[in-house]
Order: sequence, then structure tokens, then C-alpha cells
Amino acid sequence: MKRLLLALVVVVLIALDWAAVRDILRGESDLRNEFLTVVMSGLAFGGLIGYWVRERRKRRGHDGPTTRQGY
Repeated sequence: MKRLLLALVVVVLIALDWAAVRDILRGESDLRNEFLTVVMSGLAFGGLIGYWVRERRKRRGHDGPTTRQGY
């Protein structure tokens, strides 16, 4: 279920980006919302990548940075 939800989020973000970039390339008069859409989806993709990296590390047994003696 979690993978299906993540896949749906990715598809929706790509569709929004596609529409925003198309409007930017066509030269819409007010591009503020289009650029905001692209920036916000970039942040969302960054969050998804961060989530993915954390989940992979948890599965491999790396809970976080290890401390070394003497430091």
C-alpha cells in the first residue's frame, strides 16, 4: 500500500511539472504560479529521495552515524 501511494505521488508530481513547464515554455503572462509549482515539486522529490535513503539504510541495519572512540 505504501509503495502504491508513493508511486501515485510521483506520477501526480510529474504531471504537475509537465503542465507547469509547458506553460513556462509557451510564455504565459504570469509565471509565478508555474515556477512555484516546479520549486515545490522539487522540494517534494527531495523529501521523497531522503525518505527512500533513510528506509534503505534502516533495512540494511544502519540506524545512524556510529561514534568512534577517541573522537
